[in-house]
Amino acid sequence: MSVPDELRRYVPRTDLYDSLELVHYHMPVEQPPATASYIIFKKGNKTYAKNGVYGHIEYENTDSAAVINNARSSLSEDGGIIFIRKGTYSITQQITLDNNIQLVGEQRNTTKLVAASTLTETMIRGQDISNITIANLTIDQQSASTGACIHLTRVSNSKLINIHAKNGKTYTVYWDVGGEAAYNENNIIQNCIFEVSGSNDLFGGGKFKNSLFIGNIFKQGYASGIALRLPEKCQFIANIAINNGGNGISLETGKENIVSDNITYGNTNAGIADTTSTDGDPERNQFIANFCYQNKRGISVVGEQDIIIGNRCELNEASGIEVAANHMIVKGNVCLNNGTDTELADTYRAGIRIPNSTDCIIVGNRCFDNQATKTQLYGILEAGTADYNIIVANNCRGNATSGITTVGTNTITANNLS
Repeated sequence: MSVPDELRRYVPRTDLYDSLELVHYHMPVEQPPATASYIIFKKGNKTYAKNGVYGHIEYENTDSAAVINNARSSLSEDGGIIFIRKGTYSITQQITLDNNIQLVGEQRNTTKLVAASTLTETMIRGQDISNITIANLTIDQQSASTGACIHLTRVSNSKLINIHAKNGKTYTVYWDVGGEAAYNENNIIQNCIFEVSGSNDLFGGGKFKNSLFIGNIFKQGYASGIALRLPEKCQFIANIAINNGGNGISLETGKENIVSDNITYGNTNAGIADTTSTDGDPERNQFIANFCYQNKRGISVVGEQDIIIGNRCELNEASGIEVAANHMIVKGNVCLNNGTDTELADTYRAGIRIPNSTDCIIVGNRCFDNQATKTQLYGILEAGTADYNIIVANNCRGNATSGITTVGTNTITANNLS
């Protein structure tokens, strides 16, 4: 009577491998994680793929990407986990992902996919798929001639968890919809580091919906740290964006997003921004309890009906908060020691600046300067055609020029300290 495959214990021929030691150490004595479909590991200059069910080696090559792609191609439509042991793997060709694939390293700092100098494209690519995970990896595009670390197109219900993507020649991660009417929905990007991009944003793309960005670090991007077009109903929570060449966190024509508890500093433009585009104006976004300092501007918003509550904006070159839209609520923020670029025009150096805005409520904010040489000239400043705003119960004592200055003939100011 034959033994079913699922019960068979496979032992390979020793002459197929580099040494008897390889067979004994990696198979089947070293048991894989119970849920792994394939275990990728290195021995000498070769990379091997071991079947996670039966324990035998199915693929080997000096090209690590070829072994990973072979393992991926062998999985059924149900997908599976490709588990990569610690080590540095030279990647000479693109790794392609399919539905339901999990590409998981043993540990982020010790499992490294490093682009070879011959790589002429993005390292990891996925398109029109769902339910993928990339986790616990360092992905370094430094030696490649072009491309991002990861490029995903129309990918939903997926996760990037605990990865370090760095040295992208364009982006580190580009996640888009390829100009189509689709959305990238229900995705989670968590506990990742995105570092150094060559010609664009660190994390770029757009049309995210119902997705979560939490606990990530975006640093030293050529342009913005994270810049998404048309995000909708997403949350950006507890991220850090530092020393980027554009905005720290940038939402272009975003709608109904929550941006909270983030830290931004040292960004060339705003720490946090919502911006307009050819697709229209942003609207109904909320910016809550963020700490923005030493950027060009702390928080810069142009969205209708945005809410800006409980943020701290300090030592920014221009204004702490700039509100250039209508029907906004700006409440309970602390704007301290801004306007540090003394070459800017005076009207740009305020704790809260309200240019050309109407029907806004500015309430309960504390705007002041406690430096020996004050740089924040105004606590709250209306500018341009601003009018019909309500500015009440703010404490704007201690600014260099004026506590509160308005231009609108219908603007109401009451019960403020200045």
